[in-house]
Amino acid sequence: MKIAKQWMKREEYSQRMQFEHELINRRLGWLLTSQSILLAAYSLAAGKEPIFLRVLAGGGLVISLVILLGVLTSQDAKKKIWEDFKASGNSDADEEFWVRTSITEKAFFPERVLPLVFAAMWVALGLLCC
Repeated sequence: MKIAKQWMKREEYSQRMQFEHELINRRLGWLLTSQSILLAAYSLAAGKEPIFLRVLAGGGLVISLVILLGVLTSQDAKKKIWEDFKASGNSDADEEFWVRTSITEKAFFPERVLPLVFAAMWVALGLLCC
């Protein structure tokens, strides 16, 4: 009975983590799609109305920062899910976080930096356009 209960907790943990992985993936997909469209519009409008270029740059910046907030929230949720799993008394939850904490933290880096790269690009384009 105890083994079955631990297995159910592990399965629930796995499903919750998968949900957060999918959210991060979806958010980064939105980021790449939106930035591609905005950058294409920016390049087509280059040399024309400066206000339009600033609006595009501002929109790209806001979208980047909102996506960053969503990614950070999902990463925080993953840590909370891990803490819940450990608190449930599962004997397999000896690691601090995930399988190898340092590797997991490094794996979060691209998810955090990509929106910041786009945000910096939009700030630069917004400043340089006019």
